[in-house]
Amino acid sequence: MSESEAVVATRCAPWDAAALAVHTVGAIVRVNDMLAGPAPKGDGAVPVSAAGYYAPDARFSPEVNEERVRSAVEAAARRADAGEPGRVLRAGWAALRERLAVEEGGRQVVTRHGDPMSLTDFLVTRVVEAVLHGWDLADALGRGVWTTRPAWIWWCGWCSARRTGRRWSGCFRGCGPTRP
Repeated sequence: MSESEAVVATRCAPWDAAALAVHTVGAIVRVNDMLAGPAPKGDGAVPVSAAGYYAPDARFSPEVNEERVRSAVEAAARRADAGEPGRVLRAGWAALRERLAVEEGGRQVVTRHGDPMSLTDFLVTRVVEAVLHGWDLADALGRGVWTTRPAWIWWCGWCSARRTGRRWSGCFRGCGPTRP
C-alpha cells in the first residue's frame, strides 16, 4: 500500500485504509500474544462460540467500536510507512504458523473482551475478520479480492448458517467475488 492509498476511505466509515490495515493485522497477530502465556484456568464461564463472538452486545457497543477505531487510527499514524502493516503481518504470521503447529485446537484463550473461547473458534473469527476487512481494503484500493473460491464458499456457508453476515451487508454490498 502506498502512502497515498493509506488515506483512502473505505465503504465502512469511519475507517480509512491505513487504520483498517493496522486493525486487521493486529486482529491476526494478537493470537500470538494470547498463546504466549499459559492457557487460562476454567472459572466456570461458558466459552463463547465463533458466531457468539459477534453478538450485538457490549463487544460491539458504540463505545467499544469508537475505541476500536480510535486505537487503529492512532496506531496507523505511528507506523513507519504504508508498508509496515504488511511487514508486521508477514513476521507475525510466520511466528503464529509455527506456534499453531504445536497447539491443540481445544486450548482455551481469552479474547480482549474477556470472553473465553476455544482456540479453534477464535481462529475462525480471525478468518472472518481477514475476509471482511480484506474485501473492504481491496475495494477501497481498487484491487482484486484476494480470497479464493473455496474461502469464499466457506465464508458464505459459515455466515449463512450462523446468520452473522447481516451485520456487514451494507458495508460489503458489491464486494467479494461476484461468482463464488
